[in-house]
Amino acid sequence: MGCILIPLHLSWLIKFSLIVVIMLYAIYVVCRYGLLLLPWSHLALSVNAKNALQITRRDGLQLYDLSICADSVVTPYLTVIRFQQKKRDYDKPHFLFTVDYLTGCY
Repeated sequence: MGCILIPLHLSWLIKFSLIVVIMLYAIYVVCRYGLLLLPWSHLALSVNAKNALQITRRDGLQLYDLSICADSVVTPYLTVIRFQQKKRDYDKPHFLFTVDYLTGCY
């Protein structure tokens, strides 16, 4: 399917290298957001008594002083929370939830 999008007049080496780059990025995304295997994957989200958001990463680093961005999305089956540290304007990572992730059952 992806080969259809690559123009036919390009060299096979360019096509192959482009497909390899896309596959490596897909593996990275699955390991980070799907399987939570990488050290900088977000594992836990908690809200304390002062309504302050705290996120814990796999490597043990805890992110404090976070604000939720306005473009976060909440649906019955998927929740995407985009957040940023109040002192930074350039970095807006996100936290994904699914129904199975929250309830632990299928």
